[in-house]
Amino acid sequence: MTLLFANSPQHRILDPTLDICKRSREEKRLLAALFPSVVDSEPGGDYKKGRQNLALTDFGTTYRMISVLGYNIALEIDLVNVILAVIALLALAYAKYQISIARKDSLTQINILETQATSVRAQMLEARARILLDLDMRWESQSMLATRTALLKTVQEVKNEIDIAWAHVSEREKREKRGEAYAERLKKLHDTNLEAYGKFMEICGFFETVGYMAKHDYIPTKDIIELYGGALHLAGEIFGIHVRKRREDERDERLFEYFMYLVDAVGRS
Repeated sequence: MTLLFANSPQHRILDPTLDICKRSREEKRLLAALFPSVVDSEPGGDYKKGRQNLALTDFGTTYRMISVLGYNIALEIDLVNVILAVIALLALAYAKYQISIARKDSLTQINILETQATSVRAQMLEARARILLDLDMRWESQSMLATRTALLKTVQEVKNEIDIAWAHVSEREKREKRGEAYAERLKKLHDTNLEAYGKFMEICGFFETVGYMAKHDYIPTKDIIELYGGALHLAGEIFGIHVRKRREDERDERLFEYFMYLVDAVGRS
């Protein structure tokens, strides 16, 4: 768009108060180049009347004369650019609409994912609760209770022996002595009575299963320690030295791997 202000040569050409016959040769030549249809019009009233409502089009460009605060201003408007601007505005509005729709769809998808995540979490907690209940039932079963009772009898015997034989040492040293005594008894039981040995080792087997679940994140290790921390501490004292010795003798570092994982975890807690 071009603005032509008063007193410029271009303004004089577009001034409707000037008769075509009174214009200079330069003005007529410029006017003929800009508005051939005006120059060809009759001089006088028809020309002036036509100039007061000037809106000529030449090769897609429109010229209009307006008056602002006493100044005559000629506007040069490129219709092609106007059309392109309108198309650009429409495209921008459509893009904004598409973005709004996409945003709503995204929020809907987020809500769906949040709902699904909540549902999955609830299912995971329910599955963990079922696993813990199953473990508790196994731990409190008649067979396991009988094994635990027999094992506690052995624990009391060993404790009395160490307290008498090593009364002058610290509690830490007594615990180490008890571990050695348990290992000796288990080794003797392994060599002489496999059935009784197997019953005692059911404790290790139980915690082997629990340790597998904990290490592979079926159940958080901290939950296992909270539930079975005391039993694990005692089981580590009873079976720890014996299991490590069997690993060396059998050259099998994976023997009761998950049981020992829990023993080490409860020792660090």
